[in-house]
Amino acid sequence: MIVIGLGLGLTMQTYTLVVQNSVDRADMAVATSATQLSRSMGAAIGLAILGTILSQGMVTAIARYLPESAIQKLQAAGGGATATAVFDPAQLAQLPPAIAAGIRHGLADALHPVFMANLPIIAVAFIATLFIRELPLRQTAHVAAGRQVIGGSGKAEETS
Repeated sequence: MIVIGLGLGLTMQTYTLVVQNSVDRADMAVATSATQLSRSMGAAIGLAILGTILSQGMVTAIARYLPESAIQKLQAAGGGATATAVFDPAQLAQLPPAIAAGIRHGLADALHPVFMANLPIIAVAFIATLFIRELPLRQTAHVAAGRQVIGGSGKAEETS
């Protein structure tokens, strides 16, 4: 979690700055919003895909640690799904220690494919980052030379 947090924290604003630095001032808002939209869509789609991998993996992983009778009891008590017992600490605390341990081990086993599925995505992102063209960071926001705001009207007028 620390590595992911540091990686995201160091790169998210950097990518936004790269995009803003590479477009004209007139397109800066559109470029920034496109970056944010892409980021939000990627998070939503990625969460759906990785959540599916996790839930499918839990079905087989928990079955390795618990007998069939315990799984059937959990399904009957949890509305037909063992995920309720896995993600609800109050319900997990009420289970016998052997069953709770089996669920925890199954969840840990089901998380491994989720991280493995992320490796190709991380590799593509790393390689794509290497191909970002380096531009010097501009010091202004491309304000036209010789134009200045006169008075409180907010209108720009040509100065000599």
